[in-house]
Amino acid sequence: MLDARHRAWAGRDPGAARTRNGKGPPGAGAVGRRRAGRRVLVPVLLLVTGCAGPPRAAPERGPVEALRARVAYVDAERRPAAYVQVPAEVVLFFPPVRGAIFGAPRGEPVLVRRLHEERELEIDLREEGRRLVEAAEPLRETRMTEGLSVVPAGTRLARLGTFAFAEGQARRFGAVGFVHPLSRDPLLLVYVDRPCRISGTLREGGERHEHDIDLGAAGFHWLRSHEVGPGRYRLKEAAPPAEVVLIIELRDLRAT
Repeated sequence: MLDARHRAWAGRDPGAARTRNGKGPPGAGAVGRRRAGRRVLVPVLLLVTGCAGPPRAAPERGPVEALRARVAYVDAERRPAAYVQVPAEVVLFFPPVRGAIFGAPRGEPVLVRRLHEERELEIDLREEGRRLVEAAEPLRETRMTEGLSVVPAGTRLARLGTFAFAEGQARRFGAVGFVHPLSRDPLLLVYVDRPCRISGTLREGGERHEHDIDLGAAGFHWLRSHEVGPGRYRLKEAAPPAEVVLIIELRDLRAT
C-alpha cells in the first residue's frame, strides 16, 4: 500500500527528463513548471555520468529483460550531491503512462523500490514488469499524442514513469529520470504488445519531438531522445546499455 502522503502524487505528470543542455522530452520523468497553461522545461545540467569501470558489452536493439541502473544524486545547483545531502532512505515510485509515451501517469505505481546506501538498482522485467504489461493500452487521444500514429492500429503500449521521495517526507524530489551513461540523452522505458512503428511529431513548448521508432518485437524497449537541431529532438529505439543512469535531483530537502 502507498503512504497517504505519496498517493496524491501517483497520478500526476512528473514532467521531463533533461539532457546535458537542459532540454529533453516532455512528460518523461522530472519536474517542470507551467507557463500560460503549458509545460516548459526547467534547465538541469546533469554532471554525474562517469563510470566506475569499463562498460560491459550491450546487446543489439531489441527487447530487454532487466533494468539495471546506477543511481546518481545531484543537488539543487545540478552538482554531484554530497553524501550528507542524500536522505537515509529514498523511495522510488514507477507509475504507468498508459497508451502513450509522454503525458501524465494514471493509477497506482507498477513498481516501488526503496534505496538505502546502495547506489544501484536492478529490476527483473520478466517478473516485476507484469503490472506495466497489464497497464498497456492502445494509443490514447490526448494533447501529448497529437500528430502521432502507431502501426498496426490497436497496438497496446505503456511507459514507465519515475518519481522519488525521501522516506518520511511528503515532498517529492526534483528531476528524476533515466539517461544514457555516455551521451546523457534521456532514455524512456516502454512496453509494446507486438512489433510496431510509432511515428509523427509532437510539438510542445516551442520544441519538436520527432518519433521515428521501429520496434521489432513485443516486450520492453529503451527509447532515446537525441537533439538533432535547435529545438528538435528525435526519438528512436536505443541499443540498450548494459547499465543506465538514474538521475535524482535533490531539491528543497534538509540533510538527514
